[in-house]
Amino acid sequence: MIRNGLQYLLFNSGPVTTTGIEACLFYDPDGGDRPTIQLYCAPIVYLDRDVSSAKPTYGVTFTSCLLRPKARGSVKLRSANPEDKPLVDCNFFGHADDLRLTPASLAVARQLLATEPFKSKIAEELLPGPALTAEDDLARFAGQTVKTNYHPVGTACMGPDTDPMAVVDDRLRLRGIDGLRIIDCSIMPAIVSGNTNAPAMAIGSKAAEMIGTGR
Repeated sequence: MIRNGLQYLLFNSGPVTTTGIEACLFYDPDGGDRPTIQLYCAPIVYLDRDVSSAKPTYGVTFTSCLLRPKARGSVKLRSANPEDKPLVDCNFFGHADDLRLTPASLAVARQLLATEPFKSKIAEELLPGPALTAEDDLARFAGQTVKTNYHPVGTACMGPDTDPMAVVDDRLRLRGIDGLRIIDCSIMPAIVSGNTNAPAMAIGSKAAEMIGTGR
């Protein structure tokens, strides 16, 4: 890491010049026209707390992201003490379709790696490993390695007055409290089919316009 960092600082070259994710594939493992998976291609062997058994080496990592997971998590107060951390249940794979699509995406990733120009450059599959092919084993591996994609939304969703789950109205005003608006991705009733940074900026721009014009 020190060598790579110095190379970047001195010569603006080397591994640190990568954005981390330089290519993505939007597709549906079931063959549908509307993508259900965003497949990230990271030009490194990506290791973290859940994926630590692989030795650091040269490689590539494909990561499958469910674009519109059907399972819904929850955020609840732990107690009446505002300093207590909330109870967060992500409920990963709480819907059968979410768990079905993830191993199906792994099969597509394997097909890609078995196709040129990848094929001649790949020495071996580190994780989950070529021996892991049974459906139950792949589902178990997915359950061991699943995590957030850092795009949580919907905890304060926008909606009409008739929706009991809608926290804010169409002007982003928090129901029940005067003079307070929520301006972030939590107002989305459902997640968008991709990264949330552009929608977050759009929400901020629209909110600034409404506040500036007194709406």
